[in-house]
Amino acid sequence: MEGYLRFYIKFQGYTMAVVCILASILATLVIYQNNDMHYPLEEFYNYRFMGSSALVFGACWLAVGVSMLYGIIKEVKVYLYPFAIMYMLDLFLMFLRDIVSVWTNRPWYEIILLNPVAGFVALCKFP
Repeated sequence: MEGYLRFYIKFQGYTMAVVCILASILATLVIYQNNDMHYPLEEFYNYRFMGSSALVFGACWLAVGVSMLYGIIKEVKVYLYPFAIMYMLDLFLMFLRDIVSVWTNRPWYEIILLNPVAGFVALCKFP
């Protein structure tokens, strides 16, 4: 493979891994400082960003980012799989949240994947 293509591909991977690590740390700190650890039942639909589950997902995203960075440095493809699995799990939880939001008659602008801008950001996001 050409040298500049190899550099470009690895640079993209490094960028994704570093942004994943930094975003998981920052998002987890913000969620931890601004939210209560327990929610009443009417707020239960937003389980991805509530209390202790947000801390668990933040720790998982941190581990996934470190795994991805290690996999890129050592060029071992197996260490890249956790990123894809965690991304699909997070996207599945957003779909599930939207289904519950539609089911409970929430306004359309609160439903992430029905709001065009929020849907684009959610599909192109890092943690």
